[in-house]
Amino acid sequence: MALTRTSLSAAASATTRTLSITSTTSGFPAVGVYAQPPQLMQVDSEYMLIQVVPVANTVKVIQRGYNGSKVVAHDILAPVVTSSTASDFSAIA
Repeated sequence: MALTRTSLSAAASATTRTLSITSTTSGFPAVGVYAQPPQLMQVDSEYMLIQVVPVANTVKVIQRGYNGSKVVAHDILAPVVTSSTASDFSAIA
């Protein structure tokens, strides 16, 4: 697979579990389909696990701060990277 790059369409606090994404058309689970296993997503330098895309351009995460990354607030247009293949993340510089 390949990395999908997009951005947040709204700011997110450090406690937000439902994030607004500019586009979930490609690289994200289909609307209403629970990711099994949960899909990795990176916003800025924080890793999260996607649980489901409940509606287009919205992502619900099951875990923030995955793999020891720091849970922080994110500004609108913060970069978002995801892939259904976790090993794709080794390509991030």
